Amino acid sequence: MFDLSFPAPTDTLPAILSPMFANAAADASLCFALTTPDQSPASAMSGAARPRMLDRFATLADAMRGAIIFAGRTGGEAAPQMLAILDRDDRLVLAGAATDGALVFPT
Repeated sequence: MFDLSFPAPTDTLPAILSPMFANAAADASLCFALTTPDQSPASAMSGAARPRMLDRFATLADAMRGAIIFAGRTGGEAAPQMLAILDRDDRLVLAGAATDGALVFPT
C-alpha cells in the first residue's frame, strides 16, 4: 500500500505535537479529524491504541490544509509521520506521510 518504510517506534511522540493547532479541543460535531497514530508501546501492546487527534475541521479542504501545516512544522531530520483524515464516523478518508515539510499520499 505504501512505498515508504516507517521505522518501528521506540518512544512516544514528542509533547510538541499535541495540541498542534489553536482549536485542538475543537467541537466534536466538526466532520473531519486530522489524526496520527498513537506510538505509545503500552497502547500498542495492550490493543488499546487509538489515533491521536491533532485537530478537527468542518470541511475536507480545511483538514487537508491542516495536514499541510503539520507537514511544514515537521523538521527535515524527523522520521516520516503517518497522518490520516477520518470522517465523523471514524472512517478513513485520506492517509499519507508527512516528511521533510511535504505530504506523500499513495496513488
